[in-house]
Amino acid sequence: LDNWFNRSPGTAVQVVDWYAYPQYTVPQSFQPFVLDQDGVYYINAIEQVASAMEMSLIGARNVANLIEDWVAQRRGPRGF
Repeated sequence: LDNWFNRSPGTAVQVVDWYAYPQYTVPQSFQPFVLDQDGVYYINAIEQVASAMEMSLIGARNVANLIEDWVAQRRGPRGF
């Protein structure tokens, strides 16, 4: 860790254990990808369904597509 992170000499490294996956309950309400119409998006909305690096990638791709649509709807004939 010392090769990757700077810390003060003599500072102890604290190890924290946590669960790799969230606990799910049924029924569960999910947050939408689109938080408002002004272009605010929640990239990790899909993490509520399943948690993994691959799901984060899918969520990021979904938001990139939503942003592309949002920009296209607001772009005029001569740009912004």
